Amino acid sequence: MSARGLARALRALPMLLLLGVLLAAIVHQALGILAAFSIGSDLTIPLRAAERWASGQTPYVAAEFLNLPPKPLPFLYPPYVLPVLVPLLELPRALVLGAWELACLAGALVALDRFAIPRRWWPFALAWTPLAEVVWNGNLHVLLLAAFACAFWERPVRPWQLRPRGEEPPAVGVRHGFLAAAIAAVKISQVQPWVLAARRNWRAAVAGGAVLGVLALLTVPLTGVAIYVDWLHQLQRAADPAWHSIGWPLAEYLPQPLPLAITLGSIPAVWLLRRRDAAVWTGLLVIVAAPTILNYSWIFAMPAMLRVRREIALLVALGWTTYAPGPSWAAFALLAATLLASYRVPWLAAPASGVPSGPRPDLAPATCPQLCPGSGPTRAAARGGPAGLDCAERSSHSFQRKRAAPGSAIGTRAMRSVRLNSARSGIAIVDATGTVHRRPVSAPHVTTASATGARIQSGPKRPPV
Repeated sequence: MSARGLARALRALPMLLLLGVLLAAIVHQALGILAAFSIGSDLTIPLRAAERWASGQTPYVAAEFLNLPPKPLPFLYPPYVLPVLVPLLELPRALVLGAWELACLAGALVALDRFAIPRRWWPFALAWTPLAEVVWNGNLHVLLLAAFACAFWERPVRPWQLRPRGEEPPAVGVRHGFLAAAIAAVKISQVQPWVLAARRNWRAAVAGGAVLGVLALLTVPLTGVAIYVDWLHQLQRAADPAWHSIGWPLAEYLPQPLPLAITLGSIPAVWLLRRRDAAVWTGLLVIVAAPTILNYSWIFAMPAMLRVRREIALLVALGWTTYAPGPSWAAFALLAATLLASYRVPWLAAPASGVPSGPRPDLAPATCPQLCPGSGPTRAAARGGPAGLDCAERSSHSFQRKRAAPGSAIGTRAMRSVRLNSARSGIAIVDATGTVHRRPVSAPHVTTASATGARIQSGPKRPPV
């Protein structure tokens, strides 16, 4: 082995050791989950509540707070979900359970895809204890994670690199506001994602919340109003630190009213977050402000884990595999501190993955009506990005469109040039029909095209004349 290969192996040794220890901890905890819980055990909680409500009893039973797992825990969801659950009681329980488990698995895969985790790592991510538990038990939390991922991140272009939605209103539409509002509608303590959506596009957030509000109002004739009082009392009992299944919220360690102040303060804090990583920090706020924190609650920190160095992310994942409050909160503090310090110390941030070279079928050809008026609709614009070249990579590259002044000699030829500030992504060629083609190069180039044909200027970029 050469000296360079030996040095590379030594650098990879800590990562391999961490992976081995994490894998051993995952296997150990997985055996405990299989022994303690049956598949879809969390689905029985809302179904039992729906049965009681359909028979005229209250779905919010205070005595269930005395139950210990694997006995059913108390029902905490809002009353407007009960009319949706009652029709499921008429179906075979095995069918409902199987469909629900598939939905939970699909939600986990959607989240992993939006978080830019390569598919070859999906089995390892699904086996990670917090995510494996929430999928195995059929907990709604995994679908809330999928809604969170789809609301604030776009489909990735490169592995391990998150693509947050832009700040402009077209990047956050009504459907994204609906997804963010759905998280708060199911768990009122997780209103932070909806506040972030309102900060980016308040019209879309209000419209999404209004749709859910109308749906909830339609259930009032079926549920009545008095049941909402029972629900609020149930939430008050669930926030009691004396409840054995409350997990490890801050109320366990801090005196009141500090936990309540942190929960309420997390809402305006969303407006103070960094623009690019606002959704990442919102996921951390969702955790720290929750009145109940169980082991699966940490999955909302997955975007933050992808923004720090891999070694630190593995340490955090290991801390959340222990099922112990001390290591879990230490892992959370390590992750938050590392993410904050990475803005000053780039070494702590996740390394950027390589840019694929060669032509990309998803980027070329694509007609460009803004660069070439009169041409057809662009596939890139259909994806929601700015019309023109490389809408899938608009967050990574800088494009400038230059057009000669009307009446000039060059203007009469309708010359257009596109400057691509990337040495690895290739150059763009705009032909006479307005079609954009991509070709790889080894250095930054300037591509010039005219109405009479395409012309490529090879070599390094030259200053404009």
